[in-house]
Amino acid sequence: MVFGFVVWWQVDFNKKTIVPVTVPVEMPDQTITAVDAYDLALARARAWDTEAKLSRINSAPDKTSAQGRADSWELLYTSENKKGLAYRVNIADKNVIDGAEIPFFGAGGELPQNLLTAEEAIAKVRQIGGYENEPIMSVEMIYDEGAKLWFWGVKTARGTVSVKASR
Repeated sequence: MVFGFVVWWQVDFNKKTIVPVTVPVEMPDQTITAVDAYDLALARARAWDTEAKLSRINSAPDKTSAQGRADSWELLYTSENKKGLAYRVNIADKNVIDGAEIPFFGAGGELPQNLLTAEEAIAKVRQIGGYENEPIMSVEMIYDEGAKLWFWGVKTARGTVSVKASR
């Protein structure tokens, strides 16, 4: 479970002030990892093309936790059978909300067996001077067709840091 706060304003007529009042409330945790999002989206992508391979996955900006979990993800799948096209799948609140074929030039690849998680990529970025306490805006994982490797991009206000996505 995730905890949030309900805020309302209380007026103190005696002191002629308005005071914010916050009460912690329990909220359902709808965040998932990138791998969870991949697992949710794969069947939809394979219905588009049985040879579909992931090309890119990114979390929604400013909705990503310090551990690399998010409630919204966008995934792009490509296929050798459909040049110049990709299939975009959007995930929100642990559900596939839509999928659509879009123009796209790029390639996809199989995820490595020794995949570094987004949380592990963020931990590597935290080891870089100046990034120890930098808020995470979003994460993305992109396939580099030339190198045949996956890379995480950890986005912060200071910029995006790339981390190899395999151990």
